[in-house]
Amino acid sequence: MWWVILALALAVIAIKVVGSMIALTIVRVGLLAAVSGSLLLAQIGELSFVLQRSGSEAGLQPAGLGSAGEQVLIAVTVVLMVATPALSAAGQRVGDAVLDVRATRRPSPAQGSSTPQIDHGGGVLVSGWGPVARSVAAMLSTRSVPVTVTTLNPDLAAEAHQVGHEVVRGDPVRENVLVDAGLHSARLVVICENDEIRQLAPDVGIVARPHGVIDPTSWVDTGTDRVVDFHPDPRTACTHVTQAHPALPSSAGCIDCLRSDRRDWVHLRTCLHCGHVGCCDSSPERHARGHADVSGHSIMASAEPTEAWAWCFLDETRIEPR
Repeated sequence: MWWVILALALAVIAIKVVGSMIALTIVRVGLLAAVSGSLLLAQIGELSFVLQRSGSEAGLQPAGLGSAGEQVLIAVTVVLMVATPALSAAGQRVGDAVLDVRATRRPSPAQGSSTPQIDHGGGVLVSGWGPVARSVAAMLSTRSVPVTVTTLNPDLAAEAHQVGHEVVRGDPVRENVLVDAGLHSARLVVICENDEIRQLAPDVGIVARPHGVIDPTSWVDTGTDRVVDFHPDPRTACTHVTQAHPALPSSAGCIDCLRSDRRDWVHLRTCLHCGHVGCCDSSPERHARGHADVSGHSIMASAEPTEAWAWCFLDETRIEPR
């Protein structure tokens, strides 16, 4: 009955591939993952033996064929199990073919240009969905910037979808997941988990947020110019200079002004205790002084490139560098 076994095996593959693709598409895992996943799930599986035994004990027979029907069911199951590696490889080939087709449809480099002309007119791709990702996505949404979230966790994916974001479920280090999420048309990629995707998108801006508390002191010797390492003149009369530590600026501009969509500051100051960036007393909002009053962090260094001094808001004293 080889032809019956073969026909039933092909029927099972067709039904399970279609059903799995529909299910995987509903939960938004992405087209490529749905194709490869449905082929990987096409076999009947070991549970069929348990069901066959339970059905036999209840007086049921596969297609009413008695013991012959049971043997056909077992044979179809075994055939599908043996075929699973081939089906998995077929899913991978289909995924690669789709990626190749998408690659050929991307805009080609402009004539005379040595670098690809990447379209960054899309939204922001957020990798992961935790406290940092929620904060970033909420801020972007208030500015009408579309956000696409990638995460493996189904509960977190549902939460992100519930608040109105596009969600692609899958491992955010997989190229097919990132491509489905719009990697190559994204304005920016924000990594809120410990992922490495630079090799997949060398021309897309990436913002990474490390886990845990950042200690700028450990970054001073690395040569980065992002850390403000101010050493006060030991002859200064200010008694609050002990608050001065290497600080990582929280923003490229006055953070409170930027939150209000303002850029009318005159000069910037960086808190040498926590890295908060605020605008000077000559600015309309004077956010640096406001931060010092609220936090008690009195020492703030000038963030202007031509200035190397700091200011103590408690003593109203200018502190020169060592």
